[in-house]
Amino acid sequence: MDWEDANDVQSSFLSKLTIYEADLDSYARQAANRGKIRNSKELLQYLKANSLLVNPVAAKWFDESGTTCSSLKSYVEKLDYLRLLLIEFIENYEIDAEGESSYKEENNE
Repeated sequence: MDWEDANDVQSSFLSKLTIYEADLDSYARQAANRGKIRNSKELLQYLKANSLLVNPVAAKWFDESGTTCSSLKSYVEKLDYLRLLLIEFIENYEIDAEGESSYKEENNE
């Protein structure tokens, strides 16, 4: 059986989407609940390098699905926006132990 046949593109994409969604959800919950994210330096590198929109499997699925699945495509774009927000949070915001937030000014780091 060929694991990369046309029918497997969608299931391969959906499995990657499920994992990606769970990862982003976990990171966003850490940021919201704790004000910080564990291993933020490593995560920042991961998030910058791993947009689902440029993933080869996702790109193939986007191309092959045409105009169908517009709601799912919109959802993937929103997940990528969440990825960008997490990058911004890690780069710019730091929440101290008392729960007060401090913003690192662009010119005053």
